[in-house]
Amino acid sequence: MENLKSRLLKLFSLILLFIFLGSMQGCYSYEDINNGIFVTTIIFDENEIGDVELYLDTVKPYRSANESSDKGEREVYQGTGRTVGEAIKAINLQASGQISFSQCKAYIFTEQVSKEGIKKFMDAINRNQEFMIRPYMFVLFGSPSELLNQVTGDEEYLGIYLNQLVKKMNENPKVIAINANNYLAARTSYNNIAVLGALTIENNNGKKSLDLSGGALFKDEVMVRKISTSEGMSYNFLTGRVRSGTLEAINPQDTNSFVTLEIQNSKTTTSINYDGERIKLYKKIVIDCYLADSQSRLMVDKDVLNIIKYEEESMLSQYIQILFTKFKNDNLDIANVATLFEQEYPNITLSVDPLTITDLDLDIDIKINGTSKVADTF
Repeated sequence: MENLKSRLLKLFSLILLFIFLGSMQGCYSYEDINNGIFVTTIIFDENEIGDVELYLDTVKPYRSANESSDKGEREVYQGTGRTVGEAIKAINLQASGQISFSQCKAYIFTEQVSKEGIKKFMDAINRNQEFMIRPYMFVLFGSPSELLNQVTGDEEYLGIYLNQLVKKMNENPKVIAINANNYLAARTSYNNIAVLGALTIENNNGKKSLDLSGGALFKDEVMVRKISTSEGMSYNFLTGRVRSGTLEAINPQDTNSFVTLEIQNSKTTTSINYDGERIKLYKKIVIDCYLADSQSRLMVDKDVLNIIKYEEESMLSQYIQILFTKFKNDNLDIANVATLFEQEYPNITLSVDPLTITDLDLDIDIKINGTSKVADTF
């Protein structure tokens, strides 16, 4: 019996040893980490003769077997080539280690290349297995060198800073964010329209900072117009991208001040109907929120909440209608009407673009679930 127990114990020990050795095969050694240069951001640009210019914001880590802490050094590389691949090879010749894109958090396109079209860059991202499809995508309205060398932020590495900024700003309904995976899916849609987040460089008290607000609208992978901050909010509600954030409404007891509505949840449902002549695009937007703050004194009761509800529903409806009409007149199908029509009426072929005969029917329901305070006075 003792011999049996001893054999079983030895067998169990051997199994554990094999499991441990197998798990170690995929680990990085300190030497691997020290020889690697990890990209946090790629900026895509072109020079005056049309060659690709890449800017890489990177971190070169240093890990020692004798130290418990990690160290890293930020390095910025620039490479030029006829293609993205050539530009990367040029950078690899400069670098002291192997360039890795496994930790990349952001793809940034300059305004210039965005206006000319980003198809060749997205093709490279889609084909090259080194490139990730998780990074967020942005258009930079400013200079790459200014962004990389003069802008200050809470995080030293640009890609990590942008990733944190998007997550923090996701609670703002005016902010637009899309990653490469979602963009690649949108480029295969019927109308091939996508909206990227917009980055601008602001000068605040002598310090340059990065601002993420509004967006850039792409049609067939070419930027056709910029979307303002206020338009960004309307776009997000129209396309069902709002889950949380705040709305500002006029204080009914002091029209020179505002009250803040904190969004707890928002849902946009869509349906479409064709009567043989016109298309009706129905959008039902339900917003659950509560009264979070007021700039001036506010006595809260049911009537006051109903006034705030009605005014904010009317204002939001007006903004969304204006946005839809403006884009419709420019033949920009931001509501994806053509795809919705094809899905709902696959056996009907129209002689005109579905968008041109479409009317938007909005039903906005803002539910104000009391206040954030126990008392009913702000």
